[in-house]
Amino acid sequence: SGYLLDAPDTYRERVDAAYRAGWPIALHAIGDAAIDLATEIILSCQEKYGRNALPNRIEHYGIARPDQLEPVAAAGIAVTPQAAFIGPLGDQFAQMVGPEREGWLYRGRSLVDAGILVAGSSDLPVADNNVLRALQSCVDRRTEGGRILGGPEECLTPEEALRSYTEW
Repeated sequence: SGYLLDAPDTYRERVDAAYRAGWPIALHAIGDAAIDLATEIILSCQEKYGRNALPNRIEHYGIARPDQLEPVAAAGIAVTPQAAFIGPLGDQFAQMVGPEREGWLYRGRSLVDAGILVAGSSDLPVADNNVLRALQSCVDRRTEGGRILGGPEECLTPEEALRSYTEW
């Protein structure tokens, strides 16, 4: 399990104030509990104040349960899973979460199919900022150990990978 850097109510208050002032929100959430909290906070702000002109965002969206995709898609929330993590960190991630949750890691295809806006990101300096390697990781999802993280069903097409780093 992960940890929060502050109390959930403190996050809610801070995000509400920024949103009310007109700022689009970008919340970092890696684990599924953090994704639940980030989604709940953004949905609450959108219900109170309406949607922003720019999409609100969840950074990383690292371990997303299947039931978390539809609410994010319906709310127009963008996500930025870092494909650049797959090569150097994918084997470690898969080992840590186990085979029953490996398919939830830094998803690709299931996000696109759910209608979620997927924005490419390097998370520099944590990961390599070579966009060509990140695009390749979106397409082949291959870890340094040769595993296809989450299985081939999470791979994007080359065009979708390019769109995630440009149009989307």
